[in-house]
Amino acid sequence: MFSGRVDFVARVLDGRTTFQRTLITSSIKGVQSIELESQTADDVSGTVLIEEVTSEDAGLEQAKSAIAIALNRLSYFYDMVIEPQRITASNFSPLNPPAGHITLGTGRIAIVGHALRIMQGMHPTAVKLQLEELMPPGENNFALFRSARLSLGPVEEFMQLYSILLGLLGDKQSAVDEFIVLKEPGVIQAASPKGTGKLETTYTRLRNELAHKRAGSSIEATKADMSAYLSGLRIVVKAAIAEKS
Repeated sequence: MFSGRVDFVARVLDGRTTFQRTLITSSIKGVQSIELESQTADDVSGTVLIEEVTSEDAGLEQAKSAIAIALNRLSYFYDMVIEPQRITASNFSPLNPPAGHITLGTGRIAIVGHALRIMQGMHPTAVKLQLEELMPPGENNFALFRSARLSLGPVEEFMQLYSILLGLLGDKQSAVDEFIVLKEPGVIQAASPKGTGKLETTYTRLRNELAHKRAGSSIEATKADMSAYLSGLRIVVKAAIAEKS
C-alpha cells in the first residue's frame, strides 16, 4: 500500500472568484484531503493527500477524480471557466517498507506559471462549505456545465447550454420554454414561424435560427444575440441542473 501527495494547477480562463488556501475533505476512497486556492483568479492550484492506495497509478487516478469534482463545483457555483487540471508534482512511498530499507518515493514534477490579476475574494469557509457539501443537487451534470463554459466561443456555448436544457427536460422544446418562462418571467416570447400559434422564448428562437433556415433572420444577428443573451441562459441552465437532474 502507498501514501503520497499530488500537486496540481488548472488555468482559469474566465472568473471573478479568488480564495485563500482551503482544506477540504473528499468522499473519494483513498483521498485524505485536498488543499486548494485561487490567489489571482488566473488559476486554481492545490495538493491532494493520498492514503492507503494499492499503487502509485491508483493514487494518481484517485487524486484526479477528487480534483475534477472540486473544479466542476467551482465552475458551477462560482461561474469560473476552468480548464482540465495539470499534475505539477507527485510523490508516493510505501506505507510499511521492509525493516532496514530506505525507500525514496518516486516523483514527477512540471514547471508552470501564470500572470497576476487581483480579484475580489471569497471567504475560505464559504468555499469549503460548497466543496464539501454531500451530493449537491444536480452534481452529475456539473461536468456538462463546465464543459459548455469551456466552449471556443459564445455561439458554441449557447448551443451546448441549450442542449443541456433539452436533455434535462425530455428533449421537448415546449417543456424547455415552459421552464424558461418559469425561471425568467420577463423573457421575450414570440409566435413560432411554423404557424402553430405556440410562443417560443428568445433562447429557443435563437437556437432554432442557428439550427434551421428561417426567413428574415441573418446568421450575424443571431450570433450577436446569442452572445448578448448568454448570461441569462447560464442562469436558467444552472436552475435546471439543480432541479431536474
